[in-house]
Amino acid sequence: MNEQYGFLAQNFRQTATCLALSLASTLIAGCGAADEPLASTSGNSKPDQPELISGEPAQRGQFPSTVGINDDCTAAKVGPRSFLTAAHCVALGRPSQRMAAPENYPPNGGLRDAYLPGKRLLVYWGVEANDGEKAEFVIARTSIHPSWWACPSCTDPIVHSGAVDIAVIELAEDTPQIAEARVELSNITTGTQVVKVGWGCEERTNVNASELHLGRLKLASAAIIPVSEIGQYDSRMSDEQVAAIGESYLITTGHAKDEKSASLCLGDSGGPLYLPDESDLRVVGVNSNYSFKTPEDDTDLGGVSSVDWHTRTSLGAGGGIGEWLQALKVNTVGG
Repeated sequence: MNEQYGFLAQNFRQTATCLALSLASTLIAGCGAADEPLASTSGNSKPDQPELISGEPAQRGQFPSTVGINDDCTAAKVGPRSFLTAAHCVALGRPSQRMAAPENYPPNGGLRDAYLPGKRLLVYWGVEANDGEKAEFVIARTSIHPSWWACPSCTDPIVHSGAVDIAVIELAEDTPQIAEARVELSNITTGTQVVKVGWGCEERTNVNASELHLGRLKLASAAIIPVSEIGQYDSRMSDEQVAAIGESYLITTGHAKDEKSASLCLGDSGGPLYLPDESDLRVVGVNSNYSFKTPEDDTDLGGVSSVDWHTRTSLGAGGGIGEWLQALKVNTVGG
């Protein structure tokens, strides 16, 4: 983890860990998938490649608006210069529990130095990091949803202050070489078929974060499940807190809950959750967080999530997410 301004950049939770500050980008696996889930019909896994967490490498041309950024997160192009990602990918770390936040914290609007205007953003847009389809672009503006810093000292901003884990990076130039998706503003309901994608790690989530490097784009079919599933894995959360999370987040099944499903891994944060139609790229969520089984339920957690969390993009979602995205003039549809 990074240490900035005397504070530790830490995970949001111990038992339901956020995908890790400055890390994000690769989901993989199908829960409630269609008759022919993408995870079993697409990609080109090879016996000598690292194990995926129940997903498949993407083939060229699949969900091509998905990009890796700065070797630590995933994003989606949602405008000629706009890229959608998670707030925790671009934000400063929060004070450790041993330190009080100083007056006027956080500086620079809460942005990490690497995401300030004028900095250069490394973007991967192929299917593998070594395929040459990458470049650096100057950042014009990075916008974090205002709820993210409503409580600067909250160690878990999502649960404790209702924070929305979403951000938009605007570049100083167009990127015609990268396909563009649209952000879906209509409400997404339980049972909706989706596709998880990301550039993150391909092992258990408890890998060494400081050694993470984005490798390749991966995908998996899934379906939205009830937010109440979170409560099975974190007894510290009240029913009211779980319901509040459901207003701002979509939930999918992880590999620890269902071996036929996929789990997020470090580097998947900020990755888009798509509707399945590859001819009409529509983003309905952003990879944000996950929950693990509690110790009494499982003797070997293995660093694999039970349920994954994705920030909603719809109008009327908690925190006015869809309206905020409209104000930033990203490419939207529906609602």
